[in-house]
Amino acid sequence: MTKNPLGQLFPSRQSHAAPLAWPNEHADRGFIICFTGRCGSTELVDVLCQSKLCGLPDEYFNEEFIPHHNLEWQSQDVSEYMRNLVVHRSLGRTFGFKIDGFRHRRLSEIVDPNLHFPKSVFKFFYLTRRNLLEQSFSYASAKASGVWHVRDVPDAVGNIDPGHFDITDRQLWEEFALILEQEFYFERYFIETALNVQRLDYEMMCASKTSVIADVMLALGCSVDQVGESLAGLKQNFRKLRYDGQKDRAMIEFRHRYAKHISYLTAHRGRLPFASVRNYLYSEIGIDLSKP
Repeated sequence: MTKNPLGQLFPSRQSHAAPLAWPNEHADRGFIICFTGRCGSTELVDVLCQSKLCGLPDEYFNEEFIPHHNLEWQSQDVSEYMRNLVVHRSLGRTFGFKIDGFRHRRLSEIVDPNLHFPKSVFKFFYLTRRNLLEQSFSYASAKASGVWHVRDVPDAVGNIDPGHFDITDRQLWEEFALILEQEFYFERYFIETALNVQRLDYEMMCASKTSVIADVMLALGCSVDQVGESLAGLKQNFRKLRYDGQKDRAMIEFRHRYAKHISYLTAHRGRLPFASVRNYLYSEIGIDLSKP
């Protein structure tokens, strides 16, 4: 069995710390943004941080970031780390964080998130992207280039030429399958835990970012005046990555080659486990995701 990297980051792999009571001296409410990546979560949590009413949400359970967050706290196990997050990362009587499907599954293997973040006081959002192929390309390009986000400042470098990275059909299908794996996990988790989630997506953010932000803040109990004041002072800290014309041509050709396969998998998103997606790709187009 693959080792859970989350459990390797603390001196104790057990979870001894008792969950905080809610409400507590640090926060009255909380929220979790479940997301599948490359769907606008970074910009969304940045805006929520700017409001000073919605905590300081971040990707606190990404194993690459935990050592930085935990440097001064020296939490002994995951449960103690979760308590410290609430103590040190609450703002406006609110605590929140974002988490992708892979990290959520790893966290759930160690502790029961619902004990620490109870449904009675937490709101749950699910952020995805309708266009799976563009989402897959965004993942593949970011991994190849190392550029995940670009801040909206004059000297920011964000023009990416995908031709330099030779993104293959297999790379795109691998990212496509990994996104579907996260969606399958989350949909099953929501049903099994009877979790009421508010669904958001990247395309909604593109159409009206202010509407999405307002929906989230209102769901968290902010007043109309508070939402209005936050939106009026909103700063655009990130900008959309730009690609050259080669990307459009490459994506058109990919769609032409695999139109029926894209259609089938998109129609069944959230309902196919990873093994089924992997078998389908191998039997239909010869892409073997079981090998590097």
